[in-house]
Amino acid sequence: MLYISISINLILLKVMEDPCKNCTIKGKIITGVGPLNAKIVLIGEAPGEEENKLGEPFVGKSGQLLNRALEQAGLPRSWIRIQNAVPCRPPNNRTPTNQEIDNCRPNLDAILKQIKPLVVIPTGNAALYYTEHIDAGILTRSGIPKKMQDYWSIPAIHPSWFIRQGGKDISKLVDALKVAKSFAYGEEDLDVCYTLLNNRELLTEWLEMIYDSDTKVMALDIETRDLELNTPVLGIGFGYRKGGSVYIPFMAGSMMARKSTSDMKSSVKLSEFWKGAQKDVEGEVVKLINSGKFKFVTHNGPFDLSRLIVNKGREFSFTKNWEFDTFAGHYLLDENKGKQDAALGVVLKRYSDLGDYKAETKSASDFGTHSIEAIAMRCMKDCDGTLREYYRLRPLIVEQDLSHMMFSYMLNTHKLLAEMEVNGIYIDKVAMDKLNARLTSQLENLDKAIIKLAGGVFNPASGDQLADVLFNKLKVGTPVTFTEGGKDGKSSRPSVEGEHLKLFVGKHPIVQLALDRVDVAKMKNTYVDGWGEKILDDGRIHTNYNCAYGTTGGRISSSKPNMQNPDRRADVRNMISAPPGWCIVGTDISQAEIRWLAHESRDKNLIQAFMDDRDIHCYNVAKCYNIPYNDVVTRYKEKDPEIVKMRKYMKETVSFGALYGMGDEGLGLRIQEPNESIQKAIARARELKTIWTKEFPGVERRRRDVHEFLKANGWIRSAYGQIRRLPGAVSGNEAEKAFALRQGFNFIIQTPAAQMTLIYMYKIWERLCGFKIDDGCKPTMNIHDMMGFETRYDCILQLIDTINLAILEKPHPDMEVPILHDLSIDKPWEIPLVVHIGEQGKPICGVKTEDTCVFSIADAIHTPDRNNCKHCLERLAA
Repeated sequence: MLYISISINLILLKVMEDPCKNCTIKGKIITGVGPLNAKIVLIGEAPGEEENKLGEPFVGKSGQLLNRALEQAGLPRSWIRIQNAVPCRPPNNRTPTNQEIDNCRPNLDAILKQIKPLVVIPTGNAALYYTEHIDAGILTRSGIPKKMQDYWSIPAIHPSWFIRQGGKDISKLVDALKVAKSFAYGEEDLDVCYTLLNNRELLTEWLEMIYDSDTKVMALDIETRDLELNTPVLGIGFGYRKGGSVYIPFMAGSMMARKSTSDMKSSVKLSEFWKGAQKDVEGEVVKLINSGKFKFVTHNGPFDLSRLIVNKGREFSFTKNWEFDTFAGHYLLDENKGKQDAALGVVLKRYSDLGDYKAETKSASDFGTHSIEAIAMRCMKDCDGTLREYYRLRPLIVEQDLSHMMFSYMLNTHKLLAEMEVNGIYIDKVAMDKLNARLTSQLENLDKAIIKLAGGVFNPASGDQLADVLFNKLKVGTPVTFTEGGKDGKSSRPSVEGEHLKLFVGKHPIVQLALDRVDVAKMKNTYVDGWGEKILDDGRIHTNYNCAYGTTGGRISSSKPNMQNPDRRADVRNMISAPPGWCIVGTDISQAEIRWLAHESRDKNLIQAFMDDRDIHCYNVAKCYNIPYNDVVTRYKEKDPEIVKMRKYMKETVSFGALYGMGDEGLGLRIQEPNESIQKAIARARELKTIWTKEFPGVERRRRDVHEFLKANGWIRSAYGQIRRLPGAVSGNEAEKAFALRQGFNFIIQTPAAQMTLIYMYKIWERLCGFKIDDGCKPTMNIHDMMGFETRYDCILQLIDTINLAILEKPHPDMEVPILHDLSIDKPWEIPLVVHIGEQGKPICGVKTEDTCVFSIADAIHTPDRNNCKHCLERLAA
């Protein structure tokens, strides 16, 4: 074997020497290394100094980094053949030109013809030019396969690029090598079997086969008419093995044009679809989902779950047997790639041979023009691809110690968020109309006042016109500018955003009026117009909650519309309501993020404040201004203006300064008073932050520890196990590094605090389901550290008990800081009275009566002995 290898190497060397008459470099020829029957050939650009010296490619610093990447990808170097696009070292160690590569092309063509690899990995743009004849683009092409005539080209960024970036985050190179490995050593000659089950015989045959098989995990996917919550579900697909999927249609009608496809021979006559046995077929699907024999894998499963529940009923819920979500898996493994990079079509094009299979049905809106066969094919390839991704991603999740995040947190949160989307948020239309009328009137009055101060008629709603008045006519100062695309490229425009207008407060009375107008207009556009257009026929907004790719840092978000940041003013909050006979019970985790700060920092003063059940902001005022704590609390409750102001400043400084590392200017803007100069506000913010930092030194120690870890590793892990990858922390750019370090410290505080709330909320909902009262208590919204349940009157007390008991439990095994919460009931004056019957004439519930006490629910939740008689409740109103 050794003799054959040497002989072939000599032949290849001879092949390389023959066309060298065209060469303009005329240097020492460095031959390739590695097996000559390799399935993978990796191509570099040209030999460097070390390679030229040792006579072997990739043996210098780039070679060492490549070895590390190969090891992480599970691809031994001994398995691959390594060559260079140009076998001689160019002068001054420069990158070879396209002409030089073309001169050497016959050499490498002959070698690849001899080796016959399945995969070629071009590293760097020069090698990419050899394989794909394109001049650049390696950063965007990395890891994306392209089928060439004789092999798959799977480009990778050259190791030297990572060396220039610091060499710590090589994940992109590792990813590309993993793709190459999967293509070269994946399943060959896979038996692909996609079946449209469009008659009872086929369905029965497949069900018998699957129940008798050893299949334990199946992928599940649905096809819908569009993306709305109440969209018709066209059918459901199951992927039962790699290459094996079925599609069971629920609907076929005039919405689907008849198109013949070469993918499937089977067809269906729309007039005879299921021959009236639709319910029986759906019953078989329900039986399959709930059999307990199979675990289900999804890709963005909350979408499938919520649409199935709304359109087909709760019996279609697969939550009890939900095994994995590949969309969430991609997020946990690399939160920086972005939502679009984790789209199934993109993922499968990158990691499988399914290719761009969605070309025929590019989006849900196209379904009206597609045949049932085309839709079925799309769904079945989705199922096949999801199952393949599950088998690829699951070991990576375990390997990176993300099992708890996937199998406990992510899946439970997915179930909860899907339920919240289904339930929706009830909107009081009367309150919305009143707010709309008030805001419209305010805008009219503000416009009149602004125009009067401007001394001429213009449109205050126009940013350009307002900027012209402020900065050109009234000369209030030099504007902050932003750049945007114009007809001739980019143009610079003055900003009239609220945060920028604040810089000019006090320069002219019109500035404050303009700020007020920005606020009122935003309120109307966001909460009246924006929310109003999203209310469905049931009177509810069904916002889309996002857990995976909700935010880069791990908190959830919502869209269409965004319900995560509703204005705290009563007019907006009052629009969120409940129908007659129901109310909203809300609970806020008290100062959740600062409690997590105490937990993470182990600062003795901060922990003691919570152990003593202090109002942390009043406590900070007392400590920082040397005022007795009880005096601060008393004066705050009495609404002493000085203490109210001091508490507000301390809250803003702690929350956004000491906690998250916000700069002095940003803090100054947050606490700036009307008609106060920004310079004075910044000075006050700086002083408050300094005092607070001295009082709680453990916070800064923890911050320094986190920063040092980030600078050494480029990532950090939260208390619940989630990883935040911040390559900027190892950057040579100081501004980029500083931003990444702030993000890292924010992440270990802010993200677990928000996730803690969702963990509590899921536990509460799970227990309500166990009590069989979930039809009377529905989770409807979550806003960071606030939970909202829509509750029937007769279920209020049991819900409150459930909440209280759940929050008694530690949110994390290591948490020593006590967790407290604040309960609230919306519009308690509208809730019917309840009667507690006394037992043997004894006074109960802390109310002095002989045998009966009557009080509202709002009083009941604050009554110490309420639990002793909660079972004798009688509802007085229907």
